[in-house]
Amino acid sequence: MFRSDDFKELSVLHKAITAAKFSGSAVNDELAGDPTLAGVSDRLYDALAKEAEKRKAGPDDYWQDWRRVNTSQGYRGQWRTAVIAARRDFMLQSATPEERISIAKCYLSPFTCTDGELRAFLDEVDGRTGNHSLDTLMKEHSFTGASLLGCTCELSGTARVALMEKGGKVCDIIFSGVKRFELSSARGMSPDTIDTVDKITASSGKTHRFEAVLSSGREKKSLVIEAAEVDYWL
Repeated sequence: MFRSDDFKELSVLHKAITAAKFSGSAVNDELAGDPTLAGVSDRLYDALAKEAEKRKAGPDDYWQDWRRVNTSQGYRGQWRTAVIAARRDFMLQSATPEERISIAKCYLSPFTCTDGELRAFLDEVDGRTGNHSLDTLMKEHSFTGASLLGCTCELSGTARVALMEKGGKVCDIIFSGVKRFELSSARGMSPDTIDTVDKITASSGKTHRFEAVLSSGREKKSLVIEAAEVDYWL
Protein backbone atom coordinates (compact mmCIF):
# COMPACT_ATOMS: atom_id res chain seq x y z
CA MET A 1 0.00 0.00 0.00
CA PHE A 2 1.31 3.43 -0.94
CA ARG A 3 1.98 5.78 1.96
CA SER A 4 3.71 9.13 2.06
CA ASP A 5 4.03 12.07 4.39
CA ASP A 6 6.43 13.89 2.09
CA PHE A 7 4.98 17.32 1.40
CA LYS A 8 6.40 17.57 -2.11
CA GLU A 9 5.14 14.11 -3.11
CA LEU A 10 1.66 14.87 -1.75
CA SER A 11 1.59 18.23 -3.50
CA VAL A 12 2.61 16.81 -6.90
CA LEU A 13 0.13 13.94 -6.61
CA HIS A 14 -2.64 16.37 -5.68
CA LYS A 15 -1.85 18.56 -8.69
CA ALA A 16 -1.85 15.53 -11.01
CA ILE A 17 -5.25 14.30 -9.81
CA THR A 18 -6.78 17.77 -9.96
CA ALA A 19 -5.41 18.32 -13.48
CA ALA A 20 -6.99 15.05 -14.64
CA LYS A 21 -10.35 15.66 -12.94
CA PHE A 22 -10.68 19.21 -14.27
CA SER A 23 -8.98 18.93 -17.64
CA GLY A 24 -12.18 19.74 -19.53
CA SER A 25 -11.43 16.95 -21.99
CA ALA A 26 -14.00 14.24 -22.72
CA VAL A 27 -11.13 11.75 -22.62
CA ASN A 28 -11.04 12.22 -18.83
CA ASP A 29 -14.81 12.08 -18.21
CA GLU A 30 -14.40 8.71 -16.50
CA LEU A 31 -12.12 10.38 -13.94
CA ALA A 32 -14.03 13.65 -13.55
CA GLY A 33 -16.96 12.17 -11.62
CA ASP A 34 -15.49 8.88 -10.41
CA PRO A 35 -16.49 8.37 -6.73
CA THR A 36 -13.34 6.39 -5.91
CA LEU A 37 -11.07 9.13 -7.27
CA ALA A 38 -13.20 11.75 -5.52
CA GLY A 39 -12.61 9.98 -2.21
CA VAL A 40 -8.88 9.67 -2.88
CA SER A 41 -8.75 13.35 -3.83
CA ASP A 42 -10.47 14.36 -0.58
CA ARG A 43 -8.17 12.22 1.59
CA LEU A 44 -5.11 13.40 -0.28
CA TYR A 45 -6.02 17.03 0.28
CA ASP A 46 -6.67 16.36 3.98
CA ALA A 47 -3.20 14.82 4.25
CA LEU A 48 -1.63 17.68 2.31
CA ALA A 49 -3.30 20.32 4.51
CA LYS A 50 -2.28 18.46 7.68
CA GLU A 51 1.35 18.24 6.55
CA ALA A 52 1.29 21.91 5.50
CA GLU A 53 0.02 22.87 8.95
CA LYS A 54 2.96 21.06 10.53
CA ARG A 55 5.36 22.92 8.27
CA LYS A 56 3.55 26.26 8.63
CA ALA A 57 3.32 26.37 4.81
CA GLY A 58 1.07 29.37 4.27
CA PRO A 59 -1.29 31.34 6.54
CA ASP A 60 -3.46 29.38 8.98
CA ASP A 61 -6.60 29.74 6.86
CA TYR A 62 -4.93 29.40 3.44
CA TRP A 63 -5.67 25.73 2.85
CA GLN A 64 -9.29 26.01 4.02
CA ASP A 65 -9.89 29.06 1.81
CA TRP A 66 -8.26 27.37 -1.19
CA ARG A 67 -10.57 24.39 -0.81
CA ARG A 68 -13.73 26.50 -1.05
CA VAL A 69 -15.26 26.12 -4.51
CA ASN A 70 -15.24 29.24 -6.68
CA THR A 71 -18.32 29.45 -8.88
CA SER A 72 -16.95 32.37 -10.92
CA GLN A 73 -13.45 31.24 -11.78
CA GLY A 74 -11.62 32.59 -14.78
CA TYR A 75 -10.56 30.91 -17.99
CA ARG A 76 -11.22 27.16 -17.77
CA GLY A 77 -11.89 27.20 -14.03
CA GLN A 78 -12.79 23.98 -12.21
CA TRP A 79 -16.48 24.86 -11.81
CA ARG A 80 -17.17 25.22 -15.52
CA THR A 81 -15.10 22.21 -16.59
CA ALA A 82 -17.00 20.11 -14.03
CA VAL A 83 -20.32 21.41 -15.41
CA ILE A 84 -19.39 20.44 -18.97
CA ALA A 85 -18.18 16.98 -17.92
CA ALA A 86 -21.33 16.34 -15.86
CA ARG A 87 -23.53 17.20 -18.85
CA ARG A 88 -22.02 14.22 -20.65
CA ASP A 89 -22.86 11.88 -17.73
CA PHE A 90 -25.93 9.86 -18.73
CA MET A 91 -26.17 8.36 -15.22
CA LEU A 92 -26.66 11.82 -13.71
CA GLN A 93 -29.70 12.43 -15.90
CA SER A 94 -31.55 9.36 -14.57
CA ALA A 95 -30.39 9.58 -10.93
CA THR A 96 -32.64 10.36 -7.97
CA PRO A 97 -32.34 13.83 -6.31
CA GLU A 98 -30.23 12.35 -3.49
CA GLU A 99 -27.98 10.51 -5.95
CA ARG A 100 -27.57 13.68 -8.03
CA ILE A 101 -26.23 15.56 -4.99
CA SER A 102 -23.73 12.76 -4.30
CA ILE A 103 -22.63 12.73 -7.94
CA ALA A 104 -22.23 16.53 -7.91
CA LYS A 105 -19.94 16.27 -4.86
CA CYS A 106 -17.79 13.76 -6.77
CA TYR A 107 -17.41 16.10 -9.74
CA LEU A 108 -16.40 19.02 -7.50
CA SER A 109 -14.11 17.17 -5.05
CA PRO A 110 -11.80 18.02 -3.37
CA PHE A 111 -13.52 21.42 -3.18
CA THR A 112 -16.07 22.07 -0.45
CA CYS A 113 -19.52 23.38 -1.39
CA THR A 114 -22.65 24.52 0.39
CA ASP A 115 -25.95 22.77 -0.33
CA GLY A 116 -26.98 25.85 -2.33
CA GLU A 117 -23.85 25.67 -4.46
CA LEU A 118 -24.46 21.98 -5.18
CA ARG A 119 -28.02 22.78 -6.30
CA ALA A 120 -26.69 25.65 -8.43
CA PHE A 121 -24.18 23.26 -9.98
CA LEU A 122 -26.93 20.81 -10.93
CA ASP A 123 -29.13 23.62 -12.27
CA GLU A 124 -26.26 24.71 -14.51
CA VAL A 125 -25.68 21.13 -15.63
CA ASP A 126 -29.37 20.91 -16.55
CA GLY A 127 -29.18 24.22 -18.44
CA ARG A 128 -31.68 25.97 -16.16
CA THR A 129 -29.23 28.76 -15.41
CA GLY A 130 -26.29 30.33 -17.19
CA ASN A 131 -25.96 32.37 -20.37
CA HIS A 132 -27.22 30.70 -23.54
CA SER A 133 -27.74 33.46 -26.10
CA LEU A 134 -25.01 34.48 -28.52
CA ASP A 135 -27.23 37.38 -29.62
CA THR A 136 -27.10 38.80 -26.08
CA LEU A 137 -23.34 38.23 -25.83
CA MET A 138 -22.66 40.15 -29.05
CA LYS A 139 -24.94 43.03 -28.02
CA GLU A 140 -23.23 43.46 -24.66
CA HIS A 141 -19.61 42.98 -25.76
CA SER A 142 -17.43 43.95 -28.67
CA PHE A 143 -14.72 41.42 -29.46
CA THR A 144 -13.14 43.33 -32.34
CA GLY A 145 -9.41 43.35 -31.62
CA ALA A 146 -9.76 40.67 -28.94
CA SER A 147 -7.15 37.94 -28.54
CA LEU A 148 -8.01 34.29 -29.14
CA LEU A 149 -6.72 32.32 -26.16
CA GLY A 150 -7.94 28.94 -27.30
CA CYS A 151 -10.05 27.13 -29.88
CA THR A 152 -10.72 23.39 -29.69
CA CYS A 153 -13.24 20.82 -30.89
CA GLU A 154 -13.48 17.28 -29.52
CA LEU A 155 -14.93 14.09 -30.95
CA SER A 156 -17.54 14.24 -28.17
CA GLY A 157 -19.15 17.15 -30.04
CA THR A 158 -17.96 19.87 -27.66
CA ALA A 159 -16.12 22.96 -28.88
CA ARG A 160 -14.54 25.75 -26.83
CA VAL A 161 -13.55 29.27 -27.80
CA ALA A 162 -11.81 31.56 -25.32
CA LEU A 163 -11.53 35.27 -26.11
CA MET A 164 -9.78 38.02 -24.17
CA GLU A 165 -11.10 41.54 -24.67
CA LYS A 166 -8.70 44.48 -24.88
CA GLY A 167 -9.48 45.32 -21.26
CA GLY A 168 -8.32 41.88 -20.15
CA LYS A 169 -11.74 40.29 -19.50
CA VAL A 170 -11.94 36.69 -20.68
CA CYS A 171 -15.02 35.12 -22.27
CA ASP A 172 -15.15 31.33 -22.42
CA ILE A 173 -17.75 30.00 -24.90
CA ILE A 174 -18.74 26.32 -24.80
CA PHE A 175 -20.61 24.76 -27.73
CA SER A 176 -22.35 21.40 -27.21
CA GLY A 177 -23.83 19.17 -29.88
CA VAL A 178 -21.53 20.65 -32.52
CA LYS A 179 -22.87 20.12 -36.03
CA ARG A 180 -20.21 22.08 -37.89
CA PHE A 181 -16.69 23.18 -37.01
CA GLU A 182 -14.54 24.72 -39.71
CA LEU A 183 -11.24 26.53 -39.33
CA SER A 184 -9.95 27.53 -42.74
CA SER A 185 -6.80 29.32 -43.86
CA ALA A 186 -5.34 30.09 -47.25
CA ARG A 187 -2.01 28.64 -46.11
CA GLY A 188 -3.32 25.99 -43.75
CA MET A 189 -1.38 27.38 -40.81
CA SER A 190 -1.62 25.91 -37.30
CA PRO A 191 -4.49 27.20 -35.13
CA ASP A 192 -1.85 28.13 -32.55
CA THR A 193 -0.85 31.10 -34.73
CA ILE A 194 -4.31 32.71 -34.52
CA ASP A 195 -4.07 35.83 -32.45
CA THR A 196 -6.52 38.66 -33.19
CA VAL A 197 -10.25 38.84 -33.89
CA ASP A 198 -11.10 41.12 -36.82
CA LYS A 199 -14.85 40.46 -36.87
CA ILE A 200 -17.44 38.22 -35.21
CA THR A 201 -21.03 37.52 -36.17
CA ALA A 202 -23.22 35.21 -34.11
CA SER A 203 -26.84 34.23 -33.73
CA SER A 204 -28.93 31.95 -31.53
CA GLY A 205 -32.01 29.91 -32.36
CA LYS A 206 -32.63 26.23 -32.96
CA THR A 207 -29.01 26.21 -34.09
CA HIS A 208 -26.40 28.52 -32.61
CA ARG A 209 -24.02 29.92 -35.23
CA PHE A 210 -20.67 31.58 -34.51
CA GLU A 211 -18.48 32.99 -37.27
CA ALA A 212 -15.22 34.87 -36.84
CA VAL A 213 -12.55 36.39 -39.07
CA LEU A 214 -9.14 36.04 -37.45
CA SER A 215 -5.69 37.32 -38.25
CA SER A 216 -2.12 36.62 -37.28
CA GLY A 217 0.18 39.08 -38.97
CA ARG A 218 -0.84 39.08 -42.63
CA GLU A 219 -2.52 35.70 -42.44
CA LYS A 220 -6.34 35.58 -42.39
CA LYS A 221 -8.51 32.73 -41.14
CA SER A 222 -12.19 32.06 -40.76
CA LEU A 223 -13.81 30.08 -37.95
CA VAL A 224 -17.36 28.75 -38.22
CA ILE A 225 -19.17 26.80 -35.50
CA GLU A 226 -22.76 25.58 -35.52
CA ALA A 227 -24.11 23.80 -32.45
CA ALA A 228 -27.29 22.75 -30.68
CA GLU A 229 -26.40 24.39 -27.34
CA VAL A 230 -24.14 27.16 -26.13
CA ASP A 231 -22.98 28.51 -22.77
CA TYR A 232 -20.60 31.30 -21.98
CA TRP A 233 -18.86 32.68 -18.92
CA LEU A 234 -17.22 36.06 -18.42
